[in-house]
Amino acid sequence: MVRLQVVPPVIAIAVALGSNVGTCVTAMLAAVGTGKAAKTVAIFHLVYNSAGVILIYPWLEPFAGLMAWTAADIARQVANAHTAFNLFSILAAWPFIPLIFNPKKGTLQAVANNIGLKH
Repeated sequence: MVRLQVVPPVIAIAVALGSNVGTCVTAMLAAVGTGKAAKTVAIFHLVYNSAGVILIYPWLEPFAGLMAWTAADIARQVANAHTAFNLFSILAAWPFIPLIFNPKKGTLQAVANNIGLKH
């Protein structure tokens, strides 16, 4: 649709970013009826992807403009934006990994306990 100019690139990029959050539904559904670890991972997946979108959304227009420099093909720009977003999310979360996944402090387990996950 972007290539046919039915949808502007910035909207297509927003949809691609939204799909990152939407894929969390699969993990959430898969975690139903499972143990605490699976539910914790599913919730972390949702929080991680949502936080990434929330962080980049205010700069969506400039981000789309930056992606215009990456390729002549509009569809490729959207694909590049999706890849760049995922890299941005990883880099933004990287400093917090020791805080979140600290087995000695049990940070991720503490979050799971605070939201009432059992088993």
